[in-house]
Amino acid sequence: MVTKAILVLFMLLAVAACEEPPAEPRPAVEPTPGEVAQRVVSEAVGIPATDVEVLSVTPETFSDSSLGCPEPGMAYAQVLTAGHQVLTEANGRRFDVRVAGRAGRVCRRPKSAPIPPGTESAATDTQALADAARSDLAARLGIDADTVQALKISSWRPGTALTGCSIQCQPDASQCGYLVTLMADQRRYTYHADAARVQPCPPLNTR
Repeated sequence: MVTKAILVLFMLLAVAACEEPPAEPRPAVEPTPGEVAQRVVSEAVGIPATDVEVLSVTPETFSDSSLGCPEPGMAYAQVLTAGHQVLTEANGRRFDVRVAGRAGRVCRRPKSAPIPPGTESAATDTQALADAARSDLAARLGIDADTVQALKISSWRPGTALTGCSIQCQPDASQCGYLVTLMADQRRYTYHADAARVQPCPPLNTR
């Protein structure tokens, strides 16, 4: 009986020795910025993420936790935030998605407002001028105005020449309007804007 028990014990030990140790859990794979953007747009539009096309992924360091696209009335932590700007396209529309880690959000900029012609208030409303320039550029390029960023708007100082622009600001002029710098599809564009109109300088050939 003792010999039989020892034999059974050896058999159990041999079986245990042959069993493979439990596999260690694999670390979770971090999604790429493009994959995060696809998920965000798919949830916003209500389509499969595979139907969202990633056009470009640009590393950015944002000045605060709004990821460079604050919403009115919201407060954000004033800390440098590493992330990406991802341009995507879905259902014929383009979306500017800001991504930091696994989090992302569609950057929704205000729609352009028409400029009342010939009014002094419009000439000084720089936000309206920038929005009008964004809207004009989007129409010329055939893209969504939400994907056009206004990088800078400044007064056009009299006597300052702008290469390739048919409009000239004479040295004796009292006011020459504004210059608006825009970004679309990773390219910069310059616009001249005043109370009457906005136009690209130099002119754009979009054909």
